[in-house]
Amino acid sequence: MKKFLIGSLMVVVGITAFGKGYHHRDFGRHHQQCEYYRTNEKREFRVNPEVEKTRIEFAEKRLEIRKELLKDSPDWAKVQKLNEEIALKKAEFRTNNMKRCFEYRKSLPTTK
Repeated sequence: MKKFLIGSLMVVVGITAFGKGYHHRDFGRHHQQCEYYRTNEKREFRVNPEVEKTRIEFAEKRLEIRKELLKDSPDWAKVQKLNEEIALKKAEFRTNNMKRCFEYRKSLPTTK
């Protein structure tokens, strides 16, 4: 009986000491629900219209994919084409961002 009681106590202490709390598992949901991340109204910057148009295009393409997947027999070629368009546009943005960062670093004065 003593062994069972001590073993159970060790398990409970181990679970509470080394277990992750609720806040660790739900970190992403916190950002979605937090007022700071939900609205742009309080921020003091303008949204680039070109970036906003691109976000809308992405949302439209994702919506088209969702509509296609709701069908009984989806056209997989169309789904693949839409996914490739999204991926190519994202890759283009990523490359442009890398170029901008590289040029910015080149313009900084060196400390040597």
